[in-house]
Amino acid sequence: MASYFDGSSAEPETISHIPAPCRNSTRSPIFATRLAARQQALEAGIRAVSSAEDRANAWYNLAGLLAGNNDTAGVEHALRSAIAYAPNWFKPHWTLAQVLALTGRREEALAEARAAVARDGGHDAQVTETWNAIEKQYRAPR
Repeated sequence: MASYFDGSSAEPETISHIPAPCRNSTRSPIFATRLAARQQALEAGIRAVSSAEDRANAWYNLAGLLAGNNDTAGVEHALRSAIAYAPNWFKPHWTLAQVLALTGRREEALAEARAAVARDGGHDAQVTETWNAIEKQYRAPR
């Protein structure tokens, strides 16, 4: 039988038989594959922001990839770039508000949440819920 580990199979049919500590070990071939895939996705995201027709969406997607790497500054930059390309799109304002709130920048977070609510027009309850949560946090004693 072909095995992912002996190199005779390009991809595993299932990995459920492999104990979780082995799947997540930095020495695991699965970990290495995931790491390589993440790097390839990041490189594609970086290329997309300079070549995609919809630059705002490319920047927004890059923010998601950067978030996977815990790159807060990169996420903020990507979201602000998405906003620069599509200032009336609620989603990057909404996401930036959450990032700013998580990093303790309440006033900026509240401004971005307010901008998201104004642009969303009441279509997505989560946007309004985010604004309410940040506003409640903003009013709470520091």
